[in-house]
Amino acid sequence: MARKPLGKMLSSVVENIPDAVVGIDKEGKILILNPQAGTLFNVSPDKSVGKKIWDIMEINDFTRIFVSLVKESEPSPLEQFITIPPDRIYLVKMNPVYDNEERVMGAIAVLQDFTDLHKMEKTLNEFVAHVSHELKTPLTSIKGFVETLLEGAMTNPKITKKFLQIINEETNRMTRLVVELLDITRMTHTANVQESFKPVNPGDLIVNTAKFFEPRAREKNLELTTHIPDNLPTIPANEDKLRQVLLNLVDNAIKYTGIDEPGGKIDVKAIKNGETIKIEVSDTGVGIPADEQSKIFDKFYRIQQGPSAELGGTGLGLSIVKAIVEAHGGNISVKSNPDRGSTFSVILPIREKGGKPA
Repeated sequence: MARKPLGKMLSSVVENIPDAVVGIDKEGKILILNPQAGTLFNVSPDKSVGKKIWDIMEINDFTRIFVSLVKESEPSPLEQFITIPPDRIYLVKMNPVYDNEERVMGAIAVLQDFTDLHKMEKTLNEFVAHVSHELKTPLTSIKGFVETLLEGAMTNPKITKKFLQIINEETNRMTRLVVELLDITRMTHTANVQESFKPVNPGDLIVNTAKFFEPRAREKNLELTTHIPDNLPTIPANEDKLRQVLLNLVDNAIKYTGIDEPGGKIDVKAIKNGETIKIEVSDTGVGIPADEQSKIFDKFYRIQQGPSAELGGTGLGLSIVKAIVEAHGGNISVKSNPDRGSTFSVILPIREKGGKPA
């Protein structure tokens, strides 16, 4: 096998590394521009070599800093994050290049795309901030009531019972949060959900879910109905996770119906639609403001306007529901009118990926 000359080998490395590479001389002429840089700056590598960098690239933070580096009498290596229009974030490493007599002859820049990592870090920071806030509130409440009891309030049985009830509620709130956080973590690995797939009758799940909520619906004077067609086919699903979807959606429907005035209707139905099953949970509740409907499946998002905003919650329930539905190869959507109710629609495939029926 013939050996490549060193120059060709280096050129091959520069062309094939995943990062964008640009090299210029002291006059700003391009000496190196690999295909990745050509894609990034929307220029042709072959037509760029030998031309001034500002003649073929837009003047932005990168080009300004890069040209300034080679103009300095004693340039130093530079490393910083730069936003390349429209919204990509790059870690740029610029180093001066010297000739045999230690004179600056130009500079080379390597640009690593950090956009996804930056977004991930931002999401993680927001997630930690949300979790900290959600835990801090009940912990502060529990701490306050416990201190009050220890300071002498325990001598009053009525106050003691009241405070212990509040402590119990706040503890349950934290437990729900931890359980939902664990669910979110597990749902990042959809394979874990799909490994437990088996034929599941969605009609049976709907009927059993409705029976579970009947006492609560009666307490609020709500009419809870189901509509299941005959011979509804089974679907490949993780039964426990699919039950969790229905429990969450019906629970929300009951929670947000009958707030302003007693009474209301909740209907859960399923229909076969081609190669899918469509499950709908409809209510006549307070509804969701139009500008918030696209956000309700986001982690930690809670309704900001109207009566729903006062009911609280962790803001994780619907994000978990969405993750479960998507792990089943389906999708979920919502239609809602404020003061007239909401309809959540879950569409699930009848066959597994690859065409295998349940």
